[in-house]
Amino acid sequence: MKRCIHRRLRRALGTLLLLGAGLWAAAPAKAADKAPTKQYDVEIVVFAYANPDTEGELWPADPGRPDLSEAATPGTDGVTLLGSSDYRLSNDERRLRRSSRYRPVLHMAWRQSAGSLKEGRAVHIHGSDDAGTVDGSVKLSLGRFLHLGLDLLYRPGGSSASPPPGSGDTAGGLAPAATDSAPPSVSSSVETPTPGVYRMRQHRRMRSGEVHYFDNPVFGVLAVITPYEPPAPKSAPASADDGAGAGSGSP
Repeated sequence: MKRCIHRRLRRALGTLLLLGAGLWAAAPAKAADKAPTKQYDVEIVVFAYANPDTEGELWPADPGRPDLSEAATPGTDGVTLLGSSDYRLSNDERRLRRSSRYRPVLHMAWRQSAGSLKEGRAVHIHGSDDAGTVDGSVKLSLGRFLHLGLDLLYRPGGSSASPPPGSGDTAGGLAPAATDSAPPSVSSSVETPTPGVYRMRQHRRMRSGEVHYFDNPVFGVLAVITPYEPPAPKSAPASADDGAGAGSGSP
């Protein structure tokens, strides 16, 4: 009889230990599910070359347009627009402005999460200056490394060139064009000696905290991605009663 009772007790204790192990294993999983999504600060400076070297370059008569149908807008859609006090490239922009070789067009920054390489969401950027107008998308994604993709259209300021044949002007002065599914071939390209609409499509692996340079014969982009670290929560100040209790030696 005693042996039977002991066996039952051992069996019950074993079951409790297994249940306890399962609960402890589930707790970290639930905590991981509730972990906040990592946020990144993305900052770009778009600038034009004062005297671009386009000799011998072939430009498509119709450069196409970035797909902005699902692009997020800074200030909405979970993308936080940052102020100039959060800029990290302010000194770089000042150096560009002081130089006679460059003409800054747009400087902006925002905070967003990074989706996967396939599911990363583009952010729509648009701006203009005396140097011209830029419109397009910037896509941040995260795989094993951070990646940044640019699809931008730039029209120099004071451009008198006509839009590509068969298209009209749109907001921002950038002409619509054929979709990306049918890019123009070299045979349809023409040499463009006068200002027109220029497109930059580049994708690059990024290292956080480092300034990266995207190049084009007519305009360029400086970009930096910085992991966002939210400020630590402030601890509540100790009350007078707490201090008195600590000094009196009470438990």
